[in-house]
Amino acid sequence: MILKQPRFLLFASLAVGIILRLFFIFGNHYISPDGTQYALLGYHIFHDGQYVSEAGQFPDIIQPPLYPLTLGVFTLIFSPELSGKIASMIFGLFLIWAIFEFSLRISKNKSLAAAAAFLIAVNPAMVSVSSQVASEALFLLLLFLMFALVWLYLQKKNWQKLLWAALATGGAFLTRPEALLYFGMIVLILLLWRKPFLHIAGYVLIVSTVILAYSSYTHSKLGYWTISPKINFVRTHGTLSRYFLTQDIKTGKKTDFKQHLRRLRYSLAPDRKELATNALFNKDPQMIRRLKINKSHNPDFTRSIILLLRYAAKNTRLSIKKFAAGLAMPYLFWIFLIVGLAGLRRRKHGSLFVYSVLFLLPTGIVIFATVEQRFFFIVAIILTPLMARGFLNIIRYSKRYRRLSEKENLAGLLLAVFTLFACFPGYAQNWKTTSSKDYYFQAGQWLKRELKPNNKISAAVPQAAFFAGFKYCVLPYAPLDSLDLYLQEKQVDYILIERNEQLKRPWNLNLDSLPRFLKHEQTKKIENH
Repeated sequence: MILKQPRFLLFASLAVGIILRLFFIFGNHYISPDGTQYALLGYHIFHDGQYVSEAGQFPDIIQPPLYPLTLGVFTLIFSPELSGKIASMIFGLFLIWAIFEFSLRISKNKSLAAAAAFLIAVNPAMVSVSSQVASEALFLLLLFLMFALVWLYLQKKNWQKLLWAALATGGAFLTRPEALLYFGMIVLILLLWRKPFLHIAGYVLIVSTVILAYSSYTHSKLGYWTISPKINFVRTHGTLSRYFLTQDIKTGKKTDFKQHLRRLRYSLAPDRKELATNALFNKDPQMIRRLKINKSHNPDFTRSIILLLRYAAKNTRLSIKKFAAGLAMPYLFWIFLIVGLAGLRRRKHGSLFVYSVLFLLPTGIVIFATVEQRFFFIVAIILTPLMARGFLNIIRYSKRYRRLSEKENLAGLLLAVFTLFACFPGYAQNWKTTSSKDYYFQAGQWLKRELKPNNKISAAVPQAAFFAGFKYCVLPYAPLDSLDLYLQEKQVDYILIERNEQLKRPWNLNLDSLPRFLKHEQTKKIENH
């Protein structure tokens, strides 16, 4: 055995994982726009019995409920921000334990399982997602459990494993709608593996029941059927994007991509009382009539296929670039992977290769969707057992050196320390990203001191209002004279403009020309923002 006392090493990996995550949890007050919505949804579920946030950029209904529910439990003790971070950390620690148990079952090698747990514990991507108010930590845990349980079912035909896999799939769907892509691929794998029809039907029935129950709930709130409100909301973005681009082509206007995105996310609806995306999402008649004016009723099928293939090719190149950046997997982990693959067929761990190839295939679906860094984190998790094998092989190779030939534990410790240091660029990048937004916390504290309670603030992003404890609504991307009706409709007391944001707006804001019902108090410079 290369590594002694693997259970002790599991606890050591958990301890390292906790220390790394706590450093980022308490190191700054970073929270994303989605994070503010998750945090307040969870808070209000347990304190008001309502699924509302009053602080989101998007309609509350589009956020799946499982992460806010789990987050909300901790709001009985901690602040909403800290509750979200603690919930994510717990899910991240469960992932470390889950990869240990699964690696042990698939390889029968306790040393390999311990190495896999360590690699997950120190992976900068895993540290990042499990120390933020974000649903990724829970989603990745459930997604991995789904893959692991399906694999164990394929190996031993234990229908109970498939039952638990179905529950994990349903939970993943209630965390992020992207789980539907993986659900379809799992069904295809089960069919190709020629598993009993009743087993497959049972898996599909359980997951479909979860989807139908959630769809029924959202139908009661929206008035129309949709598998997932978030998917439908993304589709509204696509519809609006095509509309705006068509208008630009007609007027001969050159489209700036960044400006197009701002216009897409923050433009006003025709009645000037709501954002265009929200109005379209809620099936507003005026918004629908405007978009149908230029809608083509004779789509070119061949051209659509060509555009899809071009889009997939573009996303493939983008995916390669994101992996090359070393964010999902540090460069040292690639070395572990290559060494782990070496001679794999000659050893008893060949099933690791089959497992990795089988479940890497579904991740390729993202090239037909939106390529984001977080979509590739599951790849690093799936490949971890192979990387752990490479980790052990490097320790074995160290026998060639006289001083380490009889001190394999020392070789393992040295490699673990070296791995930790190799992850520091990823930690540094994570710290740079999170700490650069810490000024929102400072702005929130200033707002809390200067303004009266129960004020409502309109801004481009919600973080400052969240930290101040005020209600929030999005500040539209529109001329000043078009904002008056919207801001009165939303009962806004103050608007908050970042200096950099002001320069991006379609108007040169003069603080003295604000609508009369908005009182101009004062300005504050916070860290050059």
